[in-house]
Amino acid sequence: MGPAYRISPMAGRDLDAYVDHLWAEADQGVTLRFVECAKRSFPAVSETPKIGPSVPTALPGLTGLREWRVERFPKILIFYLP
Repeated sequence: MGPAYRISPMAGRDLDAYVDHLWAEADQGVTLRFVECAKRSFPAVSETPKIGPSVPTALPGLTGLREWRVERFPKILIFYLP
């Protein structure tokens, strides 16, 4: 079992909205591939917390913010705090 991670409610809503968008605009296969790739990408970030580049921010609560791409969907970014 790898390190735990938590998807914020806002990020969860974003993921749901993107899945809904894919379902409406692409074929079912693309949607299912996205879901599987996202399921693999979150644990990868959790297991290697500094895997993505840091993101500059002036917001104190987001110091250390990093980003990582969803596997096979390079335009979809995961923003996270290690």
